[in-house]
Amino acid sequence: MNSDTSDNKLIVISEMTNENWQVISTKLRDYNIEQSGGLSTQPGTSISLTLKSKTGEVVGGIRGRTYYQSLTIDHLWIDERFRKMGYGRNLLLKVEGMAKEEGCASANTSSYSFQASQFYEKIGYRIVGVFEGYPEGIKKFFLEKKL
Repeated sequence: MNSDTSDNKLIVISEMTNENWQVISTKLRDYNIEQSGGLSTQPGTSISLTLKSKTGEVVGGIRGRTYYQSLTIDHLWIDERFRKMGYGRNLLLKVEGMAKEEGCASANTSSYSFQASQFYEKIGYRIVGVFEGYPEGIKKFFLEKKL
C-alpha cells in the first residue's frame, strides 16, 4: 500500500526490498561514521560468560557487547536456586572488567519492572530513563554506570 505524505512530494511505500534496505543502511552507516568522528567504524566485541554447576548444568550467564567504547549488557540470568548468592554480581563485575580492558568507560543495560533494576542499582548503575507504555503497569528501566 502506498500513501502520499501531506506535502505530496514524497510517497510512503509499505514494502522494504533488499535494495531499498541496502541504500538506507549504507546512508545511515555513513552518517554515523561522520557524526561519531569514525568511532562507529571500530569493531565491537562480544563478551559472554556461562555459569555451570559441578555437574555441568547451565545455571546462569551473561552476554554483552562493546561498542562506542561502552559495554551494553544484553542478557544476565541466574537460576532461581542460585540467586542472592553473589553469582550475578560476580559475573557482572567480571564482564565490566573485561570491557574496561577493551577501553570501555561506561556500561548500560535495561531491565523490566518485574526483573532486576534494583540489582543493578546496588552495583552502581543508575536509572536514566523509564518507558511506561506497556500494559499491566510494566515499566522498562534504562540504566548506566561509569566504569
